[in-house]
Amino acid sequence: MTKHVLKSKISIVIILLLFITAHGFSHWWANYAENGFVVPGDSLTGMKNDIPDGAGYFLNAYSKTLSFMNKLELSGKNVIDPVELKSLLEEALKDMESARAIYTRITDEADTNSYNREIIAALMKFDYDTFMVSNGMNREIFLEVKEKLSAGDIRGCLAKLHEDIIAITGLLENVLKKLNEGIMLPLAETWALNQEFSRSLLYGQYVSQVFGSL
Repeated sequence: MTKHVLKSKISIVIILLLFITAHGFSHWWANYAENGFVVPGDSLTGMKNDIPDGAGYFLNAYSKTLSFMNKLELSGKNVIDPVELKSLLEEALKDMESARAIYTRITDEADTNSYNREIIAALMKFDYDTFMVSNGMNREIFLEVKEKLSAGDIRGCLAKLHEDIIAITGLLENVLKKLNEGIMLPLAETWALNQEFSRSLLYGQYVSQVFGSL
């Protein structure tokens, strides 16, 4: 099996996993964080629905970006269709814009509602270091999560994800702009795009894992 074929198959598997997650059970990106709030009536339902919806759009955008990168990876042996490449990035950008709108709503709601003190207490006494080691987590990223959650700063975690969405959207816009101008894409830009998606995905996943373990 050639390296190109192996890389192609790995990319397809990753894309399929993200697609299934986005459409089936989005429990990777800050799910359960809504349990950290106490809100009047049934308004918590809004945040409870918005968080997986935001995750779904984020994961859809990442899967399309990975598909875009896969086509670039195989460009040495396959003819690239610039229209298809642009279409993938345009669709990814639309998904990120939808995620951005949802997370604007989530952070606004988080700012207006009180914390659930039982959840805050549980977060502050949680054994983050043991949890990190036993789950084989990326230390650098998990420590960012620990910094916020160990202080009971759920709003800070949600704001961080909102900021990630804005940053990734900007990267997508820049890559798409260069494609539209017919400029050869520097490899560093696609690396940066993948890195930001990956880091944010792990950050949101770790938030979900901590809440799911309380």
